Amino acid sequence: MSAQRAMRAELTEVVTPVTPAPGLARAATRGLPEDPVPAPAPTRALRPAMRAIAAPVTFSVVRTRYAAPAKPKRHVHPLAAIFAPLGVAIVLIGAGLSGSGYSFAADETNATTPPVVSAGSQDSGTVSDDDVIPDTTTANLSALSLVSMVGGSASVEPLTPAAEAAVQTDTAVKQAAIQAAAAKAAADKLAAEQAAQLQVAQQQAAAQASAGKYASFDTTDGNSVTQNYQPNVTHGQFIWPVNGVETSPFGYRSNPITGVHELHSGIDLAVPCGTPIHASAAGIVVTAGWGGSLGNYTEIAHGNGLETGYGHQMQIIVSVGQQVAQGQVIGYVGHTGAATGCHVHFLAAHDGAVFQPLNLVK
Repeated sequence: MSAQRAMRAELTEVVTPVTPAPGLARAATRGLPEDPVPAPAPTRALRPAMRAIAAPVTFSVVRTRYAAPAKPKRHVHPLAAIFAPLGVAIVLIGAGLSGSGYSFAADETNATTPPVVSAGSQDSGTVSDDDVIPDTTTANLSALSLVSMVGGSASVEPLTPAAEAAVQTDTAVKQAAIQAAAAKAAADKLAAEQAAQLQVAQQQAAAQASAGKYASFDTTDGNSVTQNYQPNVTHGQFIWPVNGVETSPFGYRSNPITGVHELHSGIDLAVPCGTPIHASAAGIVVTAGWGGSLGNYTEIAHGNGLETGYGHQMQIIVSVGQQVAQGQVIGYVGHTGAATGCHVHFLAAHDGAVFQPLNLVK
């Protein structure tokens, strides 16, 4: 575009022709008849040398940069246009001659599974829609026949007796296996249920035997000798059921509710209601329920005639005959029974006679 503008500008530039001086003209023409004054030459546009050289180059650059590249022409041999259609026609004709007896439509010979017909169609030799029997895994194969295609015609071939017997035998074996598996599953389930019931019964019997073994351990006040009993225990063999404050010691005192002077059979440990109560040592629960003035009361037998009791519970979470471990939660602190506040009445007994709990927990 810049080259075109330059050419337009050049066309507008007019150069005035050079006229020689009058004296020189006359001297040059002296002695000759004066010719008529020629008409002034028409004006013409001049192009500077550099512009004349740059313009073609500029057009060449513009044409090279913005013109689309020329695609190479594909040379086709003249004979190819003649022999290509002829070759295709020869291939098609050859394929038609070699496959004249073949049809692309699916027929009975291409089916992977031969149709199954009833015996009523054997006379006509044809297969109709009404004669086709649906495929099923439990059908009686003794009444079926296989159809084979020979030369485009259908011929019916019935099953041999041996084949029918084999099919029936296979079906019977499968049904027997299914029934046996179902019977075994039912027997296993019944055996598992009976084993679970027997285990529960054994546990209940063991709990009752344990409770009966220690049923005679009803605590009594005993005497001064029994009250100062020193059990043969080691340090840490028994622990405190709660980490509380001792509000009433073991020994004789005036009952804060009745005012009667009597033996206080344990130690009162004051803690907030709802605090977990832990078993002092491993053992078997022999009492779990209402204990009169002790409220909700639990008693555990530890062997060798030693027992521990836990009174005034808000809730008991163990049962008679249950085996417990040391430190296991057996209930929660409350103030049931004859109690003036939330605390645990912790007692220790040997052969049914209470003694100082401080001699047990060391």
